[in-house]
Amino acid sequence: MIGSLVTGSQVTGSLLSGSLMTGSLVTGSSVTGSLVYGPLVTESLVTGYLVTVFSMTRSLVTGSHVTGSLVTGSLVTGSMVMGSLVTGFSVTVSLVTGSQVTGSLVTGSLLPGSMVTGSLVTGFSVTWSLVNGSPVTGYLVTGPR
Repeated sequence: MIGSLVTGSQVTGSLLSGSLMTGSLVTGSSVTGSLVYGPLVTESLVTGYLVTVFSMTRSLVTGSHVTGSLVTGSLVTGSMVMGSLVTGFSVTVSLVTGSQVTGSLVTGSLLPGSMVTGSLVTGFSVTWSLVNGSPVTGYLVTGPR
C-alpha cells in the first residue's frame, strides 16, 4: 500500500482485493462495499459523498452517490475530474444537457484530463448542474465534454 487509504472517513466492507493502490482511495467519505478488484489504480477514487459500489473496475467516482455497477471500463491515470464521474465513449442512451435521463449511460474507458462544465445527466434520474471548479453536491456526470 502506497499513499493514503482512508483520510477522515468511515469505511466498511472490502476496499482492496489483491490490488496495488497508489494514491488516496477515500477522503472524507463513507464507503460501503467493494471498490477495487485487482487493477492498479493511481488516482483518487472517492472524494465526496456516500458511495455504495459493488461491481466497479478501475472506475473514478468523485462527489457522487453511486449504487450498483457503473463502469466496467478502464481508468486512465491522470484523469482529473471535479465532483463528477466522467466515462468515455460507448453510450447506450443519448446524453442530455439539463434534462432528466433514465437508463445506463456509459460502459467504456475514461477520458484522461477531461473537465466537466455545465449541466449533464446520467442514467440515475438526476438533473444536477456541475460546474468545473465549484463545490458539487449532486450525483455524477457521464461522458466527456
